[in-house]
Amino acid sequence: MKRKIVLLLGAVLAGCLLTACVPDRKDANVMVNPDFESGKEGELDFVQIQNDAFDAMASIEGGAPFIFISDVDIEGSNENRTLDIKVNAVDGTNEEDCRNFASALLRQINDAAAVQYPGYEISSETSFGGLYDNYAVNMTVKNDSSGDTIYTLSVPAGEKSELDPDYEKYVEEWLKEYEILQENIVYDVNGNIVSTD
Repeated sequence: MKRKIVLLLGAVLAGCLLTACVPDRKDANVMVNPDFESGKEGELDFVQIQNDAFDAMASIEGGAPFIFISDVDIEGSNENRTLDIKVNAVDGTNEEDCRNFASALLRQINDAAAVQYPGYEISSETSFGGLYDNYAVNMTVKNDSSGDTIYTLSVPAGEKSELDPDYEKYVEEWLKEYEILQENIVYDVNGNIVSTD
């Protein structure tokens, strides 16, 4: 009998706890149809955008097509509507490599911003997305050992960039070249590379 009373008391107590967690209708404020096209956007969190863009770049074949990049710093200003991107690259990096990297990075930055503000169009193979309609971009790529500038990009807000947003073409070409290189590598018994034909 005691056991039934304890179980009954436990059930009543659980029921009270569950009903206490339900919000009162007066307190619940749910926006059914948010207006993402209103043009009113919030402040973008550029630290989060940088982190998300880095994660997205690393997910492109493990980041291997852009192994020539040694450091990236993305700073943004909501007040001035600018993105300043400083990049360091290793010796041997050329301007074409930098353009392909810039294309991929600008798309990833846009898509990270679109997560924070869904009013921005997502990027595609034909578009860098909607962020750059409102934000200017200044990018500089320097050689990390000499400090020489390899590539610069400056695009005012709302203007078209010289870059091709279809960085996937570059990645496909890189993968083909990498596969050929891997097939031609000769290793010694210790696993060291002896030659590449």
